[in-house]
Amino acid sequence: MTQNKRVLSAIVAVLVAITILHAGYRVFRGERASVSPPGSRGERLETWNDMRRLELTDGNISSFVRSMLSNRTLPVPKGTSAVSFDDLTDFQSTDIQEALEGFFTAYRENDPHPVYDYLAISRGPTQLAPELKRNIQDFARSEQALTLVTDAEAFVHLWNDLGSNGSGWEFLLDKSGESCFWETNTPLTPDQSIQMVLTDPALFGNTTSKGHVFEITLKLHESLALGNKVRFCDVFFVAELNEAKDRDFCATGVRFWFCEDIKKWVPHTLLLVTPAIRQDLQFLF
Repeated sequence: MTQNKRVLSAIVAVLVAITILHAGYRVFRGERASVSPPGSRGERLETWNDMRRLELTDGNISSFVRSMLSNRTLPVPKGTSAVSFDDLTDFQSTDIQEALEGFFTAYRENDPHPVYDYLAISRGPTQLAPELKRNIQDFARSEQALTLVTDAEAFVHLWNDLGSNGSGWEFLLDKSGESCFWETNTPLTPDQSIQMVLTDPALFGNTTSKGHVFEITLKLHESLALGNKVRFCDVFFVAELNEAKDRDFCATGVRFWFCEDIKKWVPHTLLLVTPAIRQDLQFLF
């Protein structure tokens, strides 16, 4: 049991390290920004409560994404250059629609298989960070004498071991989606993390930040370190969680970057913001 706890702690440590590496900024639950946005928690919750709920059907997801991409009111990170949607290539504008539709489709159920396919194949191809995979394999062997050979097996095992029952999104709040496009040719700073773009972390303070756990993110860091210009897309939306998660609201920010080598928008950071501190949003990104 002691050995199992040590290995599990190592896995958690690796996940935290990856999040810090990818996001460039750590946000713990309960931390508050120095400047609070106008309005109160109650006013924000009342606004969300009055919004129309959309089930996560294919048709609703597609129309929600189109609305989110047309509502380009999300601020760009400080020190970066805004990119007009009209300046995107035809391929970039088409692929971001597909990337976001795939994101909602993958995470709408508590099933790790479509999530892995989305993160590592559809938006890849890529592999798990080697240290993370080794730690998952070590933990599985010590726990149940399992041998996890493939990345998919390791991903599914850790997803199930976290036991959070997925994102828990039951409804999207209509017209809650916003987006922005921007670019930079320098490594991202803490002030450019997606946490600093959104206003809701300052309002509620209960945040969970997740970095992409796959190797392709290293390509982004290498490209920026070389001074290459990279385009990003940030989106924001609000979901209502299911009954098992107390029907709480979950304000969500997602950051993608465009990889020129594979011509795809690739996930980078996921931020979850809830009015109350939650321990059941521990799923992989």
